[in-house]
Amino acid sequence: MIDLTLFGKQSETDRLKQLHRDGRMPHALMLTGEKGIGKKMLARWCALLMMCENSADAPCMCCRSCTNIKNDDHPDVIFAKGEKYTADGIREIVQQTSLFPNDGDLRVIIFEDCDQMSETHQNILLKAIEEPSKYNRYIFTCENTASVLPTIKSRVVTIPMSEMSLPDCVSCLVVKGVSQHDATKYILRMGKNPGKILEIINDKKKIALQESAERIAQCIADENEYDTAREFSRYTDREEIFGILSSLYDIISRAVRPDSPDEGVTKSLKKNLTLKKLYAVTQRIEELNALSEYNVNAKVFAAYCSSRLFEIIA
Repeated sequence: MIDLTLFGKQSETDRLKQLHRDGRMPHALMLTGEKGIGKKMLARWCALLMMCENSADAPCMCCRSCTNIKNDDHPDVIFAKGEKYTADGIREIVQQTSLFPNDGDLRVIIFEDCDQMSETHQNILLKAIEEPSKYNRYIFTCENTASVLPTIKSRVVTIPMSEMSLPDCVSCLVVKGVSQHDATKYILRMGKNPGKILEIINDKKKIALQESAERIAQCIADENEYDTAREFSRYTDREEIFGILSSLYDIISRAVRPDSPDEGVTKSLKKNLTLKKLYAVTQRIEELNALSEYNVNAKVFAAYCSSRLFEIIA
């Protein structure tokens, strides 16, 4: 059975319950937010809400539909992701929408990471969303809405994921088996994203990349270009370098925010660099990350990263 406990999603669930009670639940939702913040979990909860047989208290969590969804065994809750994002895969899903549901009077199709769909794939799907059947509901999860066609976005109700509070994030990690002390420590280092934290701490390679990013962030705070270059030069795999840049972006972004805790490297960045420089660093990291599409030489790129970052710090 899937644990569908939601953490830090009270405002989202309150809004959705009100839409459901008022009979105004849209035929298509788009849940947006960074990876790891709980979009997939909320999408499952939305399916519970839409398909619950106890309309007065949906989702009741105990009717046949709710039980089947919790058991990941409902024939009319369809997940589409990755390997199904092909022209044939999307056409197959669209064809299904023309049929009656298997069990009941509603089918819910959840498109995970829909921003990974090509423009061609989105256009194939568009007709089904433009002319919705009363039997079908669509839920999209998305990290980057810029990749989604305006014609798709105009036909869905977008619900951004709110940021978790520290207590909610700690509670979520504790449920996943992390001690309260370690959960707090990880959040202060990596931000309030439980999915991202769990992904890092359960992978030794990702822990090492996170620690390298933290050392580079401290070097940036100290305006130490030599040690920054030396840390980058330890890596000869381009995917590892882009992994460091991704973590580094998260670290610098937290320092930009006035409500972030003054702890560790975040405190050093805030103390030593102006807000203008911190913003400039995040923009430069975005530019460097955009080069992931190119087959750059890892050793040359490692040196390039350091020089480009310190062009705007010095």
